[in-house]
Parts: sequence; structure tokens; C-alpha cells
Amino acid sequence: MTLALGRRRVALVVVGLLVAALVLPMFVGVFRWLSPSDLPDRSDPAVLAEERRLEGLVEGTPLFTELGAGIDCRVRLLRSEPPTSWAWTVCVSDTSPATYAVPFRVDGDQVSYPDTADAEQQVRQMFPPDLVDVALGSPNELFADLGIDPTDLPTPLPPG
Repeated sequence: MTLALGRRRVALVVVGLLVAALVLPMFVGVFRWLSPSDLPDRSDPAVLAEERRLEGLVEGTPLFTELGAGIDCRVRLLRSEPPTSWAWTVCVSDTSPATYAVPFRVDGDQVSYPDTADAEQQVRQMFPPDLVDVALGSPNELFADLGIDPTDLPTPLPPG
């Protein structure tokens, strides 16, 4: 009797290990797919083209044109699923000493920013769940490859 229970336990352990060996990689793959660290590759010409397109759209929005002439924005694409793109922008102006950083969403050519009054809630509505933490986090790491000094980021959003 004891030997039969021992074999049954061993069999259950072996089956459990087999299931774990088959299922665990699937879960790891799903979590890796959802990982916000898997941002678009900035060496990809299509990614760079989308970032340049978004820069032009951002610089033309009232949020930043009100800062004055000489606005210069850089964009870090977080994801693009045409016609929608999610990204961060960092903008400076010749007439303002501040550097502004803000996450945003583009649907076609329509740019949407979170309002400063309830930005966190709006970001949660504007961004896919797996990008919310990236959108709510600091843009310092996102723009390191652009040579932007992390101590400059972020200045609170301009009123809008």
C-alpha cells in the first residue's frame, strides 16, 4: 500500500513537472511580449520615420506653439499600431528656458495629451495597459540615446 502511494506521488510530481515545463515558457513569452522594455528599435528606418512624423505633428499643436518660436521636439515611439501611435516627446523652445516632457497619443494626425489636472487617469485611458507604466514614468531612459541631459527632465507640462 505504501509503495503504491509512493508511486502515485512520484507520478503526480512527474506530471506536474512536465506541465510546468510546457506551460511556463508560454507564460514567460506572454509576459515578455507585454514587457514595456521591448520598445521599437530606433535603428529601424520605419521607426525613425514615424518618430519624425510625430515630431512634426507635436510641434504644430497648440500645446507647444504657445511656447513661442523655435520649438524643437524629439519623440520616442513607444508603439505604433496604425493608425495609432503612442510616444513620449521632449520639447525645448528658444524663448523658454524650460524643457517640457509629455507622453502622448496620435490617432491618424490627431495628437492627444493628458491634461495636467488628471494626467494619470487620462494616461491610463489613452495608453494600452502594458505601456501605462512607461507613459507614467520618467522619460530619462527613453531619451538617453539622443544626448538629452537627464537632469533637464521633466519640467511640468505647460498649461493646456
